[in-house]
Amino acid sequence: MPEPWTFEVDGGRLHKEMVMYNKAVVGSVNSGPRHFRAAVDRLGDMPEWFLEDLLTRVVPVDSFGAAFEESKTTIKTAVEFES
Repeated sequence: MPEPWTFEVDGGRLHKEMVMYNKAVVGSVNSGPRHFRAAVDRLGDMPEWFLEDLLTRVVPVDSFGAAFEESKTTIKTAVEFES
């Protein structure tokens, strides 16, 4: 287990960068298959409208460039790696 440590973050700047420049924070957690299955189950229990309202467009991975095209009607675009 790592030793305790501290750092400072300018929350306003972080928020602006995330929202205005469509950035993301990606990380990983050391969890096992049980945790992965639990997450899949939890997402599967979400109402059908949840993802339909959240995602306005899905593009295949071989056309991923389209995910970055600007549109007045797009809220979030997902890249689909497998169907």
